[in-house]
Amino acid sequence: MPDPLPSSGTISISQISTFYEGSSSNISLQVLGEAIGAESPNIAMSLFYIACTSFAGTEQSKEACELDPEITYYHNGSGTYPVPGDNVFTDSSCSEALEGGTYKMASGNVMIIGEGGAVEEIGAC
Repeated sequence: MPDPLPSSGTISISQISTFYEGSSSNISLQVLGEAIGAESPNIAMSLFYIACTSFAGTEQSKEACELDPEITYYHNGSGTYPVPGDNVFTDSSCSEALEGGTYKMASGNVMIIGEGGAVEEIGAC
């Protein structure tokens, strides 16, 4: 796996190319933008920053509400905790998706994770 993209600071088109499709001598920002689903004709370099938010959670368990959140996870949403539609990861570069199952968050709620680390549901303990 190539080095993760930064969440701020300098980012180069060659870093983006290596991360998303491998090195190339003929790099197009438009093609790279399409690789991440950007639909605008004006693709900005800032679209490629990887930003993840950390939060505490438990191991996966059917009895998650009984556990104390002691594991750091990361999500790609904008809030303190993930919500349905966000994805949850085990690493700060947001590249290793959390395995499906039920987890308790430090907020006291549980999250149900599906395929690819996608948050399917948030519920109360």
